[in-house]
Amino acid sequence: MWLTLDLVRFSGPLISQLFDVGVGVAASAAVAAFVGGGIVAFVGTLVARQIGYGRVLLWVAAALVVLRILLPFLAEDALIIYGLIALALALGLVLMAAGQTADVAGGAGVLAAAGTGAMVALLEQGILRTWDAMWRHDVAGWIAGGLLCLALLAGAWRARGDVSERPIRGLWAFGLWLSIVAFGFANAAFLSSQTGFHLGFALVLGAFGLAGGIYAASRRPNLPVAAVAVVGVVSVLATWTTVAFSGAALVVMTPVASATVTYLASRAIRPAPVGARAGFRSLGASAAFGLMVLLPFMLVQIDYDIPIGIPHLLVIAIAAGLIGAGAIVRSRPGAASSTVAHAAVGFRRRAGLGVIAAIGVGAFLLVTFNGGEGAPGAAPAQLKVVSWNLHYGVTPGLTGGPAVDLDATTDYIRAQDADIVLLQEVERGWILAGGTDLLEYLADSLHMYYVYAGAHDRQFGNAILSRYPITDPAMIRLPYGAGPQGRSAIIGTVATSKGPIQFVSVHLQHKDDDATRVAEVEALLAALGPVPSRVVAGDFNDTPDSRAVALMLAAGYTSAQDALWHEQNTYVGSDFNARIDYQFLQGVSGTAFRIGDSGRSDHLNLAVTVSVK
Repeated sequence: MWLTLDLVRFSGPLISQLFDVGVGVAASAAVAAFVGGGIVAFVGTLVARQIGYGRVLLWVAAALVVLRILLPFLAEDALIIYGLIALALALGLVLMAAGQTADVAGGAGVLAAAGTGAMVALLEQGILRTWDAMWRHDVAGWIAGGLLCLALLAGAWRARGDVSERPIRGLWAFGLWLSIVAFGFANAAFLSSQTGFHLGFALVLGAFGLAGGIYAASRRPNLPVAAVAVVGVVSVLATWTTVAFSGAALVVMTPVASATVTYLASRAIRPAPVGARAGFRSLGASAAFGLMVLLPFMLVQIDYDIPIGIPHLLVIAIAAGLIGAGAIVRSRPGAASSTVAHAAVGFRRRAGLGVIAAIGVGAFLLVTFNGGEGAPGAAPAQLKVVSWNLHYGVTPGLTGGPAVDLDATTDYIRAQDADIVLLQEVERGWILAGGTDLLEYLADSLHMYYVYAGAHDRQFGNAILSRYPITDPAMIRLPYGAGPQGRSAIIGTVATSKGPIQFVSVHLQHKDDDATRVAEVEALLAALGPVPSRVVAGDFNDTPDSRAVALMLAAGYTSAQDALWHEQNTYVGSDFNARIDYQFLQGVSGTAFRIGDSGRSDHLNLAVTVSVK
């Protein structure tokens, strides 16, 4: 499960790259990889009849280890192909291992084992500060990858004598559980961004929730149907609260959501009757497992470009509700239920050790991972301001990607010697971006204060980073218009020796709808109001001759590029090139304007030095 969750996050940037080719291509590749896991498990079971079940597990694990070692050396098309193959093999291996576990310890054992693996994956994310080992080429990445490979081979070696091919009923619920866990409950960056808590504390909450689910699944699996229904209602409410709200209540609701979903999934899963063998029904169930892993978080992601008609995070609560419904059906009088063997007890001990480890890792992060530690006091008269759309931290294929290299992005920003950094497309826990917390990683590495505002949700928005304290932060929510995304702007003020300057980072709608961007600019200008000195910068998704840009100029702003530079495109995507990023100045003088190219985004960064007039 540890490797599977890593590979689910790893697959996000690969699928993201395919979106540049076409939505159909990306969707087809994603479905093939996730459903392919079920096919791998089915074929593996058939082969096992000839050479032994445990031997097949060992061979699949060995193939995964080879791919895991190979992937960091691949790029572009080869990386996408072999990365998605590795994901299919990992999902297949999980299914085959689950079959053996269910035969011994029922659905409780399956979820206890999977939950334990999820806890280890969560701890790894915390230790690596959300930047997964799959994308790293440093010592920490190779150590984490090496430990994972050794653990995988050791587990497969221990299972080499297994002989069972007993099918599992309710694999769809297992798939939904894995999707929810990958999306949120074992995703440290998501937990931090959604709750608003420090990464260390959010990680401990996630570990407590998974441990509670493991304990509940293996300790009391056979509650009466009415009690299971109550747990189901609590699960849906807690899950919805976790994904839709923030605040102190999530200290309780987040672990409750994780624990109840895990328990209910254990009730929905059961081994087939003794003597049953894998057939076409097993193939369908295995394929459904892969599809259910993909569907919830893919629907959430699709809503960013194609609205799905309901609040996109409601999909996660619906998935929790479906798991609860499956548990209720399995709990009805006369329904076959999962048995619990002594083997499940060992997972409770491991869960306890996982909580202790999480507390240790969380405490370490609280001490060492602290973005917002810039220079004290007022800033100098002149400030260098860099604005940049980060392409959510994923290097696009046009410049050698897909890749996730947070250190390279950090080093590039540091090399700009910026005092203020205005960022767009800052993601926090997006699977499509590899599950990193781009905001916290940059702020910590650069030792800068920051303010952040989500847009469509808390996982995707705009930020201001500063060497000097930021005061009066505020978010402006922009009109939705024709959509498809909710958009926002973030405001912060920095005091200089000549007076305060207000900075605004903004990102307008990207669809070809001029009226929406005009309405957004009108709302932005109305919300900003008059101040003596201001810099508004970001991705306006519109050209210099557009009505949106004309509104900014008519409001008394000066385009730094037009005043200090020359005409140059700022977007260099695979589909077209255009000038759509701007730095607008009001009440400040600008000098030394430059446009840079890091190769880490499909946007070029803009830099200007400003001071109060």
